[in-house]
Amino acid sequence: MKKIYLLLGAAGIISLNACTEKGPAIDFGTTPVAKDTTYMAKVELADKKVVLIEELTGASCVPCVPAREQLAAIAAQHPDQLAVMEMHIFSHNLSEPVHGYNKYDLRTEDATEIQKEYYADFIGIPTAGIDRVPVNNVNALTSPSWAGAIDKQLQKTPPVNVKIKSNFDESARNAVITVTVSYTQAVAKKQFLSVAILEKDIVDAQKTPTGTEKEYTFKHTFRDMVTGLKGDEFLKDQPTKDAGRVYERTIIYPVDANWKPEKCMVVAYVHDGDGADKEVLQAAETELNGQ
Repeated sequence: MKKIYLLLGAAGIISLNACTEKGPAIDFGTTPVAKDTTYMAKVELADKKVVLIEELTGASCVPCVPAREQLAAIAAQHPDQLAVMEMHIFSHNLSEPVHGYNKYDLRTEDATEIQKEYYADFIGIPTAGIDRVPVNNVNALTSPSWAGAIDKQLQKTPPVNVKIKSNFDESARNAVITVTVSYTQAVAKKQFLSVAILEKDIVDAQKTPTGTEKEYTFKHTFRDMVTGLKGDEFLKDQPTKDAGRVYERTIIYPVDANWKPEKCMVVAYVHDGDGADKEVLQAAETELNGQ
């Protein structure tokens, strides 16, 4: 299987590049690409803030179930303003499948590497990163801190709007994903775009406070990182991204044969990359098999 990156210019298709499928990680920043689309447009009004939640979780983790319910309750209070990624990692034993009952292993190398890169201070699961903003110098937050950290991020006006379109070609089993980033304010920092694939409604075994639930529904399971694990830096030649600057990337992504495309979601987010500042400025989510 190959991952193919199709970059669209103002006049249409510029060129097609392919690279072999990644192992645990591919740094797309080193992959040759033809051209990204960028142009100036009328400055847009800022959209509502969408907060990225990188939730470190696991099927053998009993307290992870109440933690997921806590996030679901917060999300219900702020419709369409939380992008939750449930990340099953290899670096914690409670993230293992429920042996003897499991049908799947939801752990991924990509999730594990993201945990090591951004949440090396985690002391167990469930923990989560909230827009990759530390609280009291802690990045991997325990569940009592989530509501306050999320509320603080929701009060911010994002300097970028992020839009996603995704169409699935069933015959080729490819998704064509287009992410559009529009600056509503000037930003004078290095900027990175990350794109991830989630799958919802996976039914498998989960340990809960009342015992093992054999038919538990996982709702936001992280499947794969489409971009580099640290994201792809864009507009490198522009130290300041002026208000009205628009950046667009289109990707052809081969969907794993074991996933259900109608259940998959695309999450895209723009984040800073200057020194210790890794804050996620804005996120967006859409169906993989959408428009």
